[in-house]
Amino acid sequence: MFGCFGRTIQQKRVSYVVESDVKRFFDKVNHEWMIKFLRHRIGDERVIRLIIRMLKSGILEDGLVHASEEGTPQGSILSPLLSNIYLHYVLDLWFSRRVSRQSQGEAYYFRFADDFVACFQYRDDAESFQRGLKDGSKGLGWNWPRRRRDASNLGGLLGGMRTGEARNEGVHFSGIYALLREDQGRIL
Repeated sequence: MFGCFGRTIQQKRVSYVVESDVKRFFDKVNHEWMIKFLRHRIGDERVIRLIIRMLKSGILEDGLVHASEEGTPQGSILSPLLSNIYLHYVLDLWFSRRVSRQSQGEAYYFRFADDFVACFQYRDDAESFQRGLKDGSKGLGWNWPRRRRDASNLGGLLGGMRTGEARNEGVHFSGIYALLREDQGRIL
């Protein structure tokens, strides 16, 4: 995935990048929506009931069990799996079926757990994506997002490199930092 992200910003028509993650995502997963998504693919109601029990099991703090009505159980082996299923339906499919098709230019999306980067050719598409995130997440109970920058203008950075006004700016995504290399005017 990381290689794809690097190749995309190097080789595709990407001028704007939106990077983000969901604030306290694992604490805010809506159980009702999660069960709807699971029932979409799992026909065995016994498996669904088992997952519901695990979701509602709560956490042990200072010797007391606190039942949970939202979120995925911290430390549970099920938590990463359920989170990926949830984000698949909420973010991944929305981007592939709506955002990329409605964009005027090229649009790409990369996600790792609750962090993601969306790359766009045009600023209007990046801004429309940001508005869609904010509007679409209201019904999900998310505080959106923990870290979101305005759309980074990689195209402007490249233009500055060509005119001698280069800045050391870039995009950081899950351990990858895309930075412009001054000697060749390209993104690394």
